[in-house]
Amino acid sequence: MSDISTYRAMINEIHTQNKSLTELKEIAEDASKTKSDFLANMSHEIRTPINAITGMAVIARNTDDRDRIRDCLGKIDAASRQLLGLVNDILDMSKIEANKMELANEPFELQYTIMNLRSIIGIRATEKKQNLEFVLANDLPQVVVGDDMRLSQILLNLLSNAVKFTPDGGNIQMKLRLLSTQNGTHHFEAQVRDDGIGISEEQQRRLFNSFEQADNGISKRYGGSGLGLVISKRIAQLMGGDILLESELGKGSCFTALFSLQEGTAEMLTLPEECQDYDFSGYTALLVEDIAINREIVTTLLEEYGIAIDCAENGKEAVDLFFADPQRYSIIFMDIHMPIMNGYEATEIIRASENPHATDVPILAMTANAFSEDVARCQAAGMNSHIAKPIDIDLLLKKIAVLLPPRS
Repeated sequence: MSDISTYRAMINEIHTQNKSLTELKEIAEDASKTKSDFLANMSHEIRTPINAITGMAVIARNTDDRDRIRDCLGKIDAASRQLLGLVNDILDMSKIEANKMELANEPFELQYTIMNLRSIIGIRATEKKQNLEFVLANDLPQVVVGDDMRLSQILLNLLSNAVKFTPDGGNIQMKLRLLSTQNGTHHFEAQVRDDGIGISEEQQRRLFNSFEQADNGISKRYGGSGLGLVISKRIAQLMGGDILLESELGKGSCFTALFSLQEGTAEMLTLPEECQDYDFSGYTALLVEDIAINREIVTTLLEEYGIAIDCAENGKEAVDLFFADPQRYSIIFMDIHMPIMNGYEATEIIRASENPHATDVPILAMTANAFSEDVARCQAAGMNSHIAKPIDIDLLLKKIAVLLPPRS
């Protein structure tokens, strides 16, 4: 009898294990399908602006009409910004998945940030003849401390979605109020309400899942990577809050962003810099970059500011040029990923030299490696500062002005 009982127990255990394995297999298959669908959608989202860029380039190349060329360049610029936004979303998502997203902690004027958002989103709403209203509470603090850029990212995503999914002539309202202030921390609530297409209960259950869109049909019609809300929710959580949703299909949506910022004072703010007429004549830079078009972009952007530029196509060539005439170079622009010798190795070799100028010459990392750990590695190798590609010319000019040695 005990043998039969033992046998039945073994059979039950096998059935239980088989059931568990089947469930795990289904979970793995669902996850694999979700990521496959996400990659397929991202491929479409990335190829769309690339198609616009290449297509407009062909049209511009084949015409002598200056107005047509200018129109093509404007559309290339818009498509490039769209593509950069997608890349930034992917990078943000990878940081979130690896628990490596960090927030800045700087003072800023809260109402200025909101007004800037209104200017940006107002253009899109006007194009669709939508009624856009901002309602700000009277007791909002003037200065707060936190991550201005990430807060803007959250609110701009909510507002952009409202504009996207609200028909022409529809209504969008954003309300911002202070919930409380405790122990030097302000707690806020921002609501973005629209009378757009709404979101069903089934779609709401999937809306904040990584790599998953609420509705593939909607994504095909309206576009989008499906990452914006996931990223925004995780940022809000890092800010001590969350994003909540109330919606009904066909009757619009209301997204509520909860977040916290530290108290700040007007004395913390840095006064805006005056516009400068940069003049780098008399200085010579060594540009270390293996991609020809990147060398062309940097030299063209900087040529009107008077700085002379020598070019090296890899770290080894840069080291040879520098040691052949160290005093020639006032600054080095250093790429990271290059053949033969990368930027880290080239910098370390230069810094290790006994030549006095090798320890003093400013080295600016100019690279697509944009994570905080990449910046830290550049500093560890001996670089003075870092700028991420695509190059922001205004930021580049400011960094050069700070890094260049005084005129002799």
